[in-house]
Parts: sequence; C-alpha cells; structure tokens
Amino acid sequence: MEAAARAAAACLDDLLPDNSIALEGAQIIDAFDRKIRARRLPRPGGREAQLLTGTCEIRESAERSAVLAVLDATNRWVDARR
Repeated sequence: MEAAARAAAACLDDLLPDNSIALEGAQIIDAFDRKIRARRLPRPGGREAQLLTGTCEIRESAERSAVLAVLDATNRWVDARR
C-alpha cells in the first residue's frame, strides 16, 4: 500500500513541474464500520505549510485505495489553482 501511494505521489510530482508532491504519512482508519485509507501530503508550492489529506474506502484492494486517497488529497489543491 505504501509503495502504491508513493508511486502515485511521484507521478503527480512529475506532472506538476515547479511543485513538490511527497507522501508524508498514511493511516488506516476505522470509521462507520468500514476501513478507510487516509493520506497526508504537504501542499506543493507556497510559503505556508499546509497538508493535503485524502481518503478512500478500502474495497477492491488496499493498493488501489491508497492511490485513490493520494489523488483525493491533490484534487482540491489542483481545483483551487484553476
């Protein structure tokens, strides 16, 4: 799971030049009788440190949910830049 999340973060880092995407932490959370994968990434660019968080319910595989949680964490940041 960790390797899948790090690979997703590395791909995003390549796609977003002049910005740094890196996985800072990961945790499985039990919520609402389900397992949820949570990711933390530092916000790319900017002076103020801000963490991006993303979640995804573990359904098909833990690796897939790890990648989707990374994408969830970056979606709000990308939308805000538009």
